Amino acid sequence: MVKLKISEIAALMGLSANGVRKYEQYGIINPTVNDSTGHREYTGMNMGHLLSTRRYRQFGFSLEQIGDMLANLKLEEIELGFRQQAKQLEKEALYTQRRIQRLKEMASFISSVKISVNTYSIQLRPAMWLIPLNNFINLQNKFDIFKELSGNIPSVCISCVFSEPDNHQHYLSVYESDAILWELPLWNQVQVIPEQICVYTSMIQASETEQLHELYNGILEYLDKASLELVGDIITRGIVFINNSKQVYREVWIPIEKK
Repeated sequence: MVKLKISEIAALMGLSANGVRKYEQYGIINPTVNDSTGHREYTGMNMGHLLSTRRYRQFGFSLEQIGDMLANLKLEEIELGFRQQAKQLEKEALYTQRRIQRLKEMASFISSVKISVNTYSIQLRPAMWLIPLNNFINLQNKFDIFKELSGNIPSVCISCVFSEPDNHQHYLSVYESDAILWELPLWNQVQVIPEQICVYTSMIQASETEQLHELYNGILEYLDKASLELVGDIITRGIVFINNSKQVYREVWIPIEKK
């Protein structure tokens, strides 16, 4: 039987001696002690456990979980753990795909803004959740909620919602599809906005009130020429902040219907 010193198995596995001892602490490997030398000795089985540990770590298992699998769990329990971890990785893959999608959408937004601002097209606005910022400090567990939104959800933005330039409020907005994917709770303060056909445009916002008036008047003029009318609140979303936030590039959603 192969017997290795701690320095030898550490060198083979690319670990330090302290790293090897760490795996011992979790019960992943269990060396024997040579009675004549007092040194730890490691077998090929120990090496196999370390190789399995590296594989399991790639699948997201913790060292504690791996120690249980190697030392305590029955085969049926290990199988169940594998299947549960596979489901978790599938969910993380969905998260990654959604983040990629949102990145591409933001890149497309920048591309369109570089060509022209305040051009109009008719698009389907995604369903959104709106959380009023002025009430945000009163939300229960507000810090956890903000951390969850800002740390995980790729579509979260600061939004300005207005029916008239002087009647506007600020919200955190997130696409409903993202909120559902990340299994967010539907808090009492959340305003759910269904998807709707809108006129879509973009704006560069510097001085808020002045530019909202300019945007609002331009929208009304465009709608009148296109025989459309405004049928709800206008929602803007801050997509890109540049020049130390002196300029905010916003997408603008204008709910419409035919006159």
